[in-house]
Amino acid sequence: MGRRQLLELAGLVAATPLLWRDPAVAAEPEVAPRRVPSAAGPRFRAVELRVMTLTETSAVLTWYTCDPLRVDAHGQPAPVPAPTRVRIGSSPLRLRDAVVDETPTAYHHAVVTGLEPGRRYAFEASSNGVVALEAPDQLLGLLTSVGPGWFRTPQPPPGEHVLTIALLNDLHIGELSAGNLGGLGSGFPVDPSNPYWRFTSRAAVAEATAAGAQLALVAGDLSAEAGQRDLGEAVATLNGFGPQGTGWLAVRGNHDRPHPPGPDVDACTRRPDGSHDCYADAFAPGRPTWLSTDLHGLHVVGLDTYDHAGTGADAGSLGAEQFAWLAADLAAHRDQPTVVFGHHPVTLESSLTTVGVQDLAPADARRLEGLYGRTPGVFLHHSGHTHRNRRTAAPAAPRVTFAEVAAVKEFPTGYALLRLHTGGFALNHYPLADPQCREWAQRTRYELLGAFGPYAVGLPGDRNMVVKRDLSGLRPATAARSGWALGGGAAVTAASGAAAAAVRRRARGRSAGDAPPATAPG
Repeated sequence: MGRRQLLELAGLVAATPLLWRDPAVAAEPEVAPRRVPSAAGPRFRAVELRVMTLTETSAVLTWYTCDPLRVDAHGQPAPVPAPTRVRIGSSPLRLRDAVVDETPTAYHHAVVTGLEPGRRYAFEASSNGVVALEAPDQLLGLLTSVGPGWFRTPQPPPGEHVLTIALLNDLHIGELSAGNLGGLGSGFPVDPSNPYWRFTSRAAVAEATAAGAQLALVAGDLSAEAGQRDLGEAVATLNGFGPQGTGWLAVRGNHDRPHPPGPDVDACTRRPDGSHDCYADAFAPGRPTWLSTDLHGLHVVGLDTYDHAGTGADAGSLGAEQFAWLAADLAAHRDQPTVVFGHHPVTLESSLTTVGVQDLAPADARRLEGLYGRTPGVFLHHSGHTHRNRRTAAPAAPRVTFAEVAAVKEFPTGYALLRLHTGGFALNHYPLADPQCREWAQRTRYELLGAFGPYAVGLPGDRNMVVKRDLSGLRPATAARSGWALGGGAAVTAASGAAAAAVRRRARGRSAGDAPPATAPG
């Protein structure tokens, strides 16, 4: 994006009003933000305000302070550090300080806590006395629970809290440049001394753990090109959640596929077609690259949605052996609350709203939706690949929420927390608070000639949701953390009665008490 386009964009953002603001109110000292002299001068702006996270008791707001008539080394509006302030109240006339941080930053990340469920709040974010303007792509939030200057906290899911799970994907460890999809834009090259995928991945693990995640599900593209060293770093990073199989589970993405011979993969297992599969060696040694397990009454299924040889640029698929195993596994857990995660999105709605991104092959997607439609227990499918927050649905599986989660490695750089209750679930996106990640998120917001930001962040209802659902089969986590066994240790080769019985026997053999302990919900 050139300087002229950036100035036009900045002008558009600066001209966007806060819809609830009454001009007559601006004269009221109680409401008008305090104007203080700033070294930034009259060109100082606070823009791209978003309510990124909204739970029943908290909200996370982000915005950017800049000089819209200067550009930085990356051709973007020049950052201007400034203090962070958020005021909140029952109306625009009754705003009080909720967050005041005098530490200067251009990349603002304010966490408001102590909110009441089901209540409507007016808010105002500002820096140096300049009110932050809502990001234009979020104005449609008026159609959901969030609008410019207002938000309403949801009610928590009904019932008792059982488990908090972190959902993350698209770490791309080892990548050399971000934002090069289809050759659009010049991309953002990696700094070899401090690669973005390292500090974003480590921050995601640390922050999700601190937020109360008791398990992490990682939906593919852990690496850039499935090199042995990069996948080894992925394992070491994810071990921040605890050991694989107890603290976290992962599945393959198209970037993690088997690769032709080369120095980064030659030491890994050689397949019959001559390729080397470093992902299987690191993440699924001695077992298939798909899995299932039980945890506190929850059934978790992980799919390998790139179960074929290919270049990674084609559609995802599940092979015949995996489909047979899956059909038997879901039949054996038909009514048990079930979460499924896999790299490629599934629904037709998803495929129609992405550009240049291949989802699951249509025939496989329809077959998968049919399985879900016959399995009342399946309530959530988590995917990555599209690098965006997006909620879709499938008519053939009306009870299932299909949630795409934005990438860890670039804007908006974060993860999701899935909080399970016996009467439903809440799913919230959390942008990373780490200062390096906040700066990197703002830079990569301009990927794909400036179109990436609105696409990736999604609307408020895509990244924050509460769904009522009977999950009464779940049991609160009370046992000490210990080893709980992965299912799918041997693939079911046919969806026969004998295969289903074998899956049932494995399910009965698991210990219901072997599970991570309870902690406070994130």
